[in-house]
Amino acid sequence: MTAETVLITGATKGIRYEFTKVFAEHCYNLVLVARDSALLEQQAESLKKEYGVQVNTFAGDLSSHTTIESLHRYLKSEGIDIDILINNAGAGGLGLMTELDIQKEMEYLQLNMISLTYLTRLIADDMVKRKQGKILNVASTAAFQPTPRMSMYGASKYLRLILYGSNCGRT
Repeated sequence: MTAETVLITGATKGIRYEFTKVFAEHCYNLVLVARDSALLEQQAESLKKEYGVQVNTFAGDLSSHTTIESLHRYLKSEGIDIDILINNAGAGGLGLMTELDIQKEMEYLQLNMISLTYLTRLIADDMVKRKQGKILNVASTAAFQPTPRMSMYGASKYLRLILYGSNCGRT
């Protein structure tokens, strides 16, 4: 039986990196996606050595739809089927909304909502064809509390929950 493959976005730091270790420990092959190619490669080598799993990396800025498309083409060209998608990449600025760089905030919103939706759709289409797969869209507690000086981040995480959160089995 072939090991299942997990794709984890934003895989180089924090809880996102912890996901990589948990899945590697349970013998899942990994596709790690993040912006920092050097750190991705370093972590991939460490995971391969420690857990003996296959680790592929893809470096890119997921706030760009062309990066999402390139990632999908890469998976196809390598013959990699994703069994579990963990959308964990996310970012947001800190400061008063009227003082933040609006272009940067738009990139964050693109990453947190639109890119997540696009990647989910591409991977889900493949999962539906194979009649198997799981998707976890990681949100944040910022969605449930006031987020002074992080208003757009909190709002984008709330929308992530509304659009992709639990519906108690209803479609």
